[in-house]
Amino acid sequence: MNARFNATEHIGLYEVGLIFLRDIGWIYRQQPSADVGMDALVEEAVGSNPTGRFLMVQVKSGEGNVRVTKNEFVYSMSGVHYEYYLQVEMPVILVLYSPSKKIAWWNVVNRTTVVRAGAGWKLRINKLRQLNSTSLDELTTILEEFATGRRTARTTDYPERSVEELSADAGQIGECTEPLSEIVNAQREFSQSIRIITSNFALYNNRRLNINSPEIRNALSKTNRQLLKFANRITKNSRNFSTHFTKSVSAVEVIILLFGDRPEIWTQYPILLPAMKRLRDSLDKSIPEAEGLLHALEALDTKFNQLLTGRLRSIAAIDALISDLRDSRSLIMKSVLLVESKLIVPTGYLPHDPEV
Repeated sequence: MNARFNATEHIGLYEVGLIFLRDIGWIYRQQPSADVGMDALVEEAVGSNPTGRFLMVQVKSGEGNVRVTKNEFVYSMSGVHYEYYLQVEMPVILVLYSPSKKIAWWNVVNRTTVVRAGAGWKLRINKLRQLNSTSLDELTTILEEFATGRRTARTTDYPERSVEELSADAGQIGECTEPLSEIVNAQREFSQSIRIITSNFALYNNRRLNINSPEIRNALSKTNRQLLKFANRITKNSRNFSTHFTKSVSAVEVIILLFGDRPEIWTQYPILLPAMKRLRDSLDKSIPEAEGLLHALEALDTKFNQLLTGRLRSIAAIDALISDLRDSRSLIMKSVLLVESKLIVPTGYLPHDPEV
């Protein structure tokens, strides 16, 4: 089923594009829509001449995931979203657009500006930092610092070796099913434990056992430790998947956006595309399992105070996992669409996989 058309999101994309084109004078290329991932590729231009230096832009129009304070906006993001931003081989900025005020605010996304917020991450954007013609110097500085910093911005004439490195990272996307399987296995074990815990609770209630007795208190303490252990395991597995997945999916996107005119790049995609679709299908199956586990945790009897810490931490871990899985599915869907739209099949070449 196709996602609903969101006029607010599209208005933001077009208005931000107009700011870059009209006020800043840079080249704005909007990308296929997705809940996460980059919305646009912006190329610096000097005197109407493109320089080959790029920014990736994510536009958020409306109030989703944004908390407003007196002086700033606080944008929340999942672990997958955060890792994806850091894996992209060029500077990334996040733009918040208000359709009612017709104002855009922005901030660069990096390890300094994004900070941990519970199980997720957050980016602060000062209300004085509007995107307009006065942003030109700062945006130029960001490109220059990135080019001379730890990483080098990718350009269309970047050395072939780096293209090969990106291709190798993209080719690893099929292997992301392994860390995803670890998550699924942990979820199933966790679900089984929750059923046992629920059964024990029913036993305590039916027999009207004294929950303050040493025996019951020891059992509850053991269960709490078990919940904490599973929460840590889920968090660790989720981060492992996020790191592997975002490295591959960001490489796919960068190759498509910057090197899509090179036919030799595309010879690998008739093989890569089915792997991406299989990963998408695996995510489709894992998300409902995680949601079911969350509901089971939320349904646990809250009268047992000894389980409070384990229960709350487990709920937070699964909630963060669900956000990661949903964002991962959105990213892989966008990558599939990008590959399908750009795929060039050489004359006389017939893919063997029927999924292509």
